Amino acid sequence: MSAATLPRAMSAEWIKLKSVRSTRWTIATMLTIGIGGTALLAFAISNTWKTMDPQDKVGFNAVDASLQTMVFAQLVLVVLGVLAMTAEYSSGTIRATLAAVPRRITALGAKAIVFAAVAAIVSVVACFGAFFVAQPLLRTTGASTTIGAHGVIGSLLGAVTYLVLLGLIALGIGAIVRSTAAGISVGVGLVFILPLIANFLPGQWSSSVGKWLPMSLAGSLMQPVHDSNTLSTGMAAVMMAVYAAVALTVGGFLLVRRDA
Repeated sequence: MSAATLPRAMSAEWIKLKSVRSTRWTIATMLTIGIGGTALLAFAISNTWKTMDPQDKVGFNAVDASLQTMVFAQLVLVVLGVLAMTAEYSSGTIRATLAAVPRRITALGAKAIVFAAVAAIVSVVACFGAFFVAQPLLRTTGASTTIGAHGVIGSLLGAVTYLVLLGLIALGIGAIVRSTAAGISVGVGLVFILPLIANFLPGQWSSSVGKWLPMSLAGSLMQPVHDSNTLSTGMAAVMMAVYAAVALTVGGFLLVRRDA
């Protein structure tokens, strides 16, 4: 991979990504869901706190409450990751991209780097923005927390790590299937359908398999305390990185082998 070629490819990918209208809309949607949705949730919690079950109050976690809407925001990032790859196939610009960057792995690498940078910035804004919006609204409950409290920054950065790697998985899926509808379906299935299937497995298989799936890994990355049914934060990050690496590797292999 040429050091001179990669920066030029990254510059081209940045221009393409920011010029596509769907990019702006998906980012705006993710921030609206992540921050706006969290504000509504925190407001609802503060208004119903007095009537809440005492056990729920004891188990209440202000950081978790700040990140609840990321369950939905992650879907938007999956869509963005898939579109970052498949939009070129639907528009036909993939041919121009591969003509400008004949080394296809370089083209995919540039796209992955640029996408990861954008996803990281958006995820930081969404996660930290949600936290700072929620805490003042939760203050009346007496259960709010601060950014300097133990484990808070780790949980927020864990959420950011999960979202970025999930987006890269979606990008790899897009490179594999080359279809927006199919890519989004596979991404949604990976996040939501596989955990449901795992729940129907017999005995200990359910928890043994489930803890390795992305949704469970998200919880492991955001939680400072773990049990036998969850992986450690470090192992969860490694597994998400492995999933992303596998998706991008398979996508890169097929990108090289198939015609545009």
